[in-house]
Amino acid sequence: MIGGALGMAAIGAVVAIALTGGRGAPATAPAIDAGPAPLTADDLPAAVAADDTALRGLLPEPYLALLPRPSGTSLVYLHHFDREDEAKQTDDPAVAAAYARELLSINTSRQDGMARLARARARWPDDAAVALLDGEVAQARGQWDDADAAFGRAIAHDPAGATGAVTRRARALRAHLRRLRGQPRAALEDVAAALAIEPDAPGLLREAAVLHHLAGRDAEARDLAVRATTGAPDDPEAWVARAAVEPDADAYASLGQAVRLDPGHAAAWKQLCLVATRLDRPTAAADCKQAEQIGDREDPAIILARADLLERRGDLNAAAGLLMVAPGADSVLSIVLRRIDLAKKSDDWMSLRPLRERACALGDTPSCDAAPDEGVPDVLVNPFGARDSGVSGGADSGVTDGAGP
Repeated sequence: MIGGALGMAAIGAVVAIALTGGRGAPATAPAIDAGPAPLTADDLPAAVAADDTALRGLLPEPYLALLPRPSGTSLVYLHHFDREDEAKQTDDPAVAAAYARELLSINTSRQDGMARLARARARWPDDAAVALLDGEVAQARGQWDDADAAFGRAIAHDPAGATGAVTRRARALRAHLRRLRGQPRAALEDVAAALAIEPDAPGLLREAAVLHHLAGRDAEARDLAVRATTGAPDDPEAWVARAAVEPDADAYASLGQAVRLDPGHAAAWKQLCLVATRLDRPTAAADCKQAEQIGDREDPAIILARADLLERRGDLNAAAGLLMVAPGADSVLSIVLRRIDLAKKSDDWMSLRPLRERACALGDTPSCDAAPDEGVPDVLVNPFGARDSGVSGGADSGVTDGAGP
């Protein structure tokens, strides 16, 4: 079976090239639109998906021996069409983009992959597939301005126009990028255009749900999130997105479904910990422990949730102790402010002033504006009360202005 011989990503690239008219492919091979992304099993002809016999018929003879390898076949086959030698370089931008995509899917910093992408960009500056890959790589590398511009080029030059596969993917990726950049209105425009092309795509529905939630359109957000989980009930990401736009009681159930589908989903466990803590569910402590083990042990949100649970149990000292030794105890404002709150509740007045000074240094204006000893009992601020200290020369000091009796 193909599944045992090759990873699906490798199969997608091999078959995409073989079936779209690359040199060496059979003239009678059925045409298939590979699109801008690797193919999935649903995209492959039934004969190819059934067993490896048909795939072997598509491979040039020198590379048949490489078929059983778990990876690398697609790169070798693409190299058959696109060599470093200028005389043997491909004239097809789709092949060049596919080769660069395969290399960069391994590591977005691969020098050979970046070199091939740069060469394709210089040779085909107006090719949609090349621009799309350019945007994906820039986004993965945190170069957001470059990514936004590249996605715009991909949309502008998609040969299929406003309803093309490249446009759909570029708009979906740009919507996510613009949401992260704090541009929800522009992101909504992109995701709406992508949904017009593929109305039931779960990923697009998830993104649209989050954007509507950020815009305060909670009814629309929940409707989109429910559509996403209905269309992809086995997708944990759909359930996580749904939980983000639901009230806590419903979100708890959605996140539970997400971690059942993917027990290693760190983001789902974190949100489950926070929601269970807010709801004061019996499972909250276990959920937060799992979130720490699977995700980031230094995540301030999880640490604060654990402190909340300890306080509800009546153990203020344990909650304060947890925050005192936590990563970020003196450098994360939310933790410092929580320590101030616990210090007041546990009468730890000695800690209050240094904690307020630390919060002020971290940018908390109320802590800067507060008097150093605000809230501390007067008897601790001035243990001698109204009585003079005996140094100022007051009436009780025993010190007179004259030298003699």
